[in-house]
Amino acid sequence: MKAQDENRVSLEQQVDEITWEILKPHIEKGDFFVVGQELDFLGTAVAIAEDDAEKVKVWIELGHLTRPAPESLNSWSLVAGKKFKFVIVKPFLLIQEIFAS
Repeated sequence: MKAQDENRVSLEQQVDEITWEILKPHIEKGDFFVVGQELDFLGTAVAIAEDDAEKVKVWIELGHLTRPAPESLNSWSLVAGKKFKFVIVKPFLLIQEIFAS
């Protein structure tokens, strides 16, 4: 198995869901990114884990990989049980908003 495939499998096993109430104290530490809906969450985690700086730079420039705006932080606090996907790719915590369907 290629290293990239091994990273993908390992990270896939680590992806989980978390509520905003549990996530909020960790967010305040600042070492996190919000993965936009335009991006594949797992693919983004793999790119960061493999230090694919070119991809990450483009995503940041396009606004698909960001630090959340204060407005987002406030709105997430207003929704009881708001859920996110999350995974730790040291030293970062990656999150992606889960929308109710």
